[in-house]
Amino acid sequence: SGISPHNFCTESDTPPPRHKTLTNSSSQTFTPQSNMNTFTTILSTLFFVLFQQATAFAHESVSSSSSDEGPAPTRRELFTEILSPISPLDKLLDPMTPQGKAFNWIIDEDERVVGPNDPVAVQRYSMALLYFGTSAGRHTWTQCGATDENCGLLLSDRFEGQSNYLSADSECDWAGSTCDEEGFIVKIELGSNGLKGTIPTEVRSLPFLTELDLAGNRVSEELSKEQDSTTQVVSDMIIGRARSLLRHRVF
Repeated sequence: SGISPHNFCTESDTPPPRHKTLTNSSSQTFTPQSNMNTFTTILSTLFFVLFQQATAFAHESVSSSSSDEGPAPTRRELFTEILSPISPLDKLLDPMTPQGKAFNWIIDEDERVVGPNDPVAVQRYSMALLYFGTSAGRHTWTQCGATDENCGLLLSDRFEGQSNYLSADSECDWAGSTCDEEGFIVKIELGSNGLKGTIPTEVRSLPFLTELDLAGNRVSEELSKEQDSTTQVVSDMIIGRARSLLRHRVF
């Protein structure tokens, strides 16, 4: 009675609720979802900026610390430090001396690349020095010199299975060398092998060496500044308690 059917709505005809919209003066409408996206974007940007600043600060700190400490010592400087107490510095730095040749070899040419802090670094230098000191000029050894590609290949040879001097193998495997279980030289046997030159005083740096056999070679003993006119350059470290173990002749 007076109620139009078009004005009457049942509960099922009620339109679903809609999100409340906010309209600013610029006529931009913001929904809760758009607000959340904006907030997430702001947080991501802020985090990225803070991360960049933290990274830059860390790099600056490391750079500052490095510059305060100065550049790290080079391989050559480290080897100079450990070898200068053994060999005179002027000889180490002179590429024409056996010491200089062994010094440059262990730093730049040794394929084994032994580090200056390696326990056998001084030993390897000393063994190389023995070679350079007794193979002067173009003269090389009869067997197992640095260029002998057949070293250790001959069956029943005294150097069978061993390596030539200055090879990448351990100096314990070089011809005529014998080491203890810890890898330190205890015996060198190179008799009648065409050695010619001077036995360096640095043989003293082999603290466990008990026998050095160079008999039948044209070698002489180098006198150190600390020694008098005696011809024994190899100390009691190498000379046995009862008899000398240094068996070589000077021609």
